[in-house]
Amino acid sequence: MEYRFEAASPDGFVSQVIRYVSTGHVFYFTGQLPKGRDPSELDRKLLRLYGVCVPPWTRSRRRKVGHASVHYLRHEDRFVLLATQGRGPFFEQLGGGRDGEPQFRDIRRTRLEFDAYAIRSTVCRESRVRNGVRVPSPRRRVLVRLSRETYLTLRAHLLDQATQHPRGRLEEMIWSLGFYPYRPVLEQLWAIVRAVNRERRRVGLQPLEARRCVQRRKRPIVVFCGKVKAQAQ
Repeated sequence: MEYRFEAASPDGFVSQVIRYVSTGHVFYFTGQLPKGRDPSELDRKLLRLYGVCVPPWTRSRRRKVGHASVHYLRHEDRFVLLATQGRGPFFEQLGGGRDGEPQFRDIRRTRLEFDAYAIRSTVCRESRVRNGVRVPSPRRRVLVRLSRETYLTLRAHLLDQATQHPRGRLEEMIWSLGFYPYRPVLEQLWAIVRAVNRERRRVGLQPLEARRCVQRRKRPIVVFCGKVKAQAQ
């Protein structure tokens, strides 16, 4: 049985992280491949060390007896290991660094940042109707937004350009950014458009149209590279 771990793109990487976190893999460790090192060498080492490459039924059986389930994902030179609560090599190897602090993080408390995105699992305030009465029904969800650095850099750049270009040019610039339209990302982009429009109105220029700036249609994501990379033992 194949085990696929090499993401085809940053969007594919983020999409698969969402799937893993949604199944309880909330502890993570990120790393970067040293320059000049063969990626396949690192892949084989981590897959073997953390017992990643196993069939789903073995993974399920291990979780039932308290062993942590571990997944491995890599895109180019960046990789992440994600684990569920439990015992096993992940917590044994990464449980303490030189300062005694764990080397892994909990995505419910610390965002996982990759490329332009920041991923976090959080409790959302939701409600549902029961017996004709709307009652609170909080649910844990995985949210993806632009990282703080990406958002602030992009906002500053577009505000600097807000009055330097005609409306159509600015709309094309924002449209071509190509971020995947996760809801928090859309809200961030809309906030930037509103800020740009305030600058343009201040000097008497036409405001941008949000629908011409922000891509809302979700496009298919190819998660993994086509070649099978490993076989479950």
